Amino acid sequence: MKKILLIALSVIAFTACTKKDNEDTKHPKELQGTWVYEKSILPDGKLFSEITSSEQIECSKKTKYTFYGEFLTSEEHIFKGGNCQQNTASVKYFVENNKLCLESANGVVLKAYDIVSLTSTQFVFKYNSELKTFLYSQIPYDPDLKGKGYTIDDILNVTITYRKL
Repeated sequence: MKKILLIALSVIAFTACTKKDNEDTKHPKELQGTWVYEKSILPDGKLFSEITSSEQIECSKKTKYTFYGEFLTSEEHIFKGGNCQQNTASVKYFVENNKLCLESANGVVLKAYDIVSLTSTQFVFKYNSELKTFLYSQIPYDPDLKGKGYTIDDILNVTITYRKL
């Protein structure tokens, strides 16, 4: 009897959700707006800025993410070959089970970020394992970081904080 009651309550709760509720959770209002890089914390608690060059950090600080409706525009700045290089892209996004997912134009979905916390002023996340797999092949590993005792896994397991403009 308890199982039947539990199932009935689950069905009622599930059917009580409206499409509007679903859209609000897929594109949270707290996420809407422009976000800028603040800091990255390594698994050992050190700030990424403590182990890398000031040029790399200043370059990273130029990175912006703008969420509007169901779209995300990223203006990423990556320090590569001694220069701060900009890459801009716009994709559809949605949030599901505390994961920020990116959807390409051909409908391929990538679970990109695990959301650690989200408020109206601060967005904290980690790279999801799907994105890490992609990044392993894309990010050149800095031998200076190896000399400081950090692996590519350490770098990809950072906790990243952005603040809203």
